[in-house]
Amino acid sequence: ALALNGTPLRSRPLLVQAKNNRVCQNAAFTLAEVLITLGIIGIVAAMTIPTLISKYRHKVLEMSFKKTYANLQNAFRAVIADDYPVYVLNPTDSRPDGDPNFDSEFGRELRLKYRAQTKIDGRQKAAYEKSIKNYTRTKQAGIPQCSQFLSSASAFMAADGSVLSVAQNCGALWVTVDTNGIFNGPNAMGHDIFLFYAPNGTSTLVPATTESEGTYDEDGNFHYNNTEENKNKCSKNAKSAVNGITCAQYAVVNKCPDGTAETYWECLP
Repeated sequence: ALALNGTPLRSRPLLVQAKNNRVCQNAAFTLAEVLITLGIIGIVAAMTIPTLISKYRHKVLEMSFKKTYANLQNAFRAVIADDYPVYVLNPTDSRPDGDPNFDSEFGRELRLKYRAQTKIDGRQKAAYEKSIKNYTRTKQAGIPQCSQFLSSASAFMAADGSVLSVAQNCGALWVTVDTNGIFNGPNAMGHDIFLFYAPNGTSTLVPATTESEGTYDEDGNFHYNNTEENKNKCSKNAKSAVNGITCAQYAVVNKCPDGTAETYWECLP
């Protein structure tokens, strides 16, 4: 077809194609829109990623606890089945309830059944004790006075990296575990460090519901510090220097110690 001046008219398909090209050009994002979108994504990520990471870490701690607890109970029952006495009374004039025994026969057998064979040396103990935090992970934790974690001769590491320490003291057999070992964090009571005990006259290992703590005066003399204020040893609000040491009782039943509807691992500080 020709125009009035004799020049050919453009075909209809070319006109449609031109319109489509203009539509595509108009649909593109501007630089400002892209930057705004990226900014929103960054804000959302900054708000959600820390929460996701925290949940993942707590889940890892939960799995480590369940594995360690199951292995510990199996080992304890195996030693009981071999008729080893849980607690051997060794009274002295100064200690009618018995002097501490950090290398009891039951403890050695428990270590063997648990397959904890690598002894923690003095240098490792000292560095580890300095790294241990309380339940809220806000300050260095004190040393529990009955269980004496890692102060005993029977503090050993298992093949899976977990650590087992056994001590006969304060009228009970005390068993402390670090579920992921001394070289992995968070090294905090109630997170990866848990305490169990078998009181004298029993043959069952249960989560510890009590533990002693103390302080040293200017002359280096030790004094027990078991006041009413320090009685609670598993709470975000507890004042105890060993806050978190009795948290195993809540971890076993998966219940938040501070009374919320969350599970134990969901409410970890």
